[in-house]
Amino acid sequence: MRLKILEIENFGVYRGKRLEFAQSGLQVIYGENEAGKSTLLQLIRDLLFGFPHISDYASMASGREVAASCLLSLGNGQELNVRRRKGRKNTISGAFCESGASIDQDEWSRLIEGASPDLFNNVFAFSLSELTRGQESLAHAKLSEA
Repeated sequence: MRLKILEIENFGVYRGKRLEFAQSGLQVIYGENEAGKSTLLQLIRDLLFGFPHISDYASMASGREVAASCLLSLGNGQELNVRRRKGRKNTISGAFCESGASIDQDEWSRLIEGASPDLFNNVFAFSLSELTRGQESLAHAKLSEA
């Protein structure tokens, strides 16, 4: 599964932002401190697995619905539009581009083949709190950097 386009409706510091990703190879996202890199990473996690009911990113939403959409390319070549919003029920929707067949949470779970937030965290990324704990552990070990 490859992320092709990410449309951020409302999440943390992002409002109405569209990001297009490279169609092959590795995508690198970089920027100054506090530019929103960790926020973007959290959004991708939440888009895949659901927005938590309590979130620092959602509290910055100024009363607007926390939501994002993406265009994905699946391993079999199919493309899929997916939208996730923060809520308690029916938070994910989407459709295959070619057939128009819709998806729900059950179909989404099948498509991500049992992937979980823990798997994502361990394989792909670190959260801001995990990075902070890492920095704190360096200070505790009396190391200035790693």
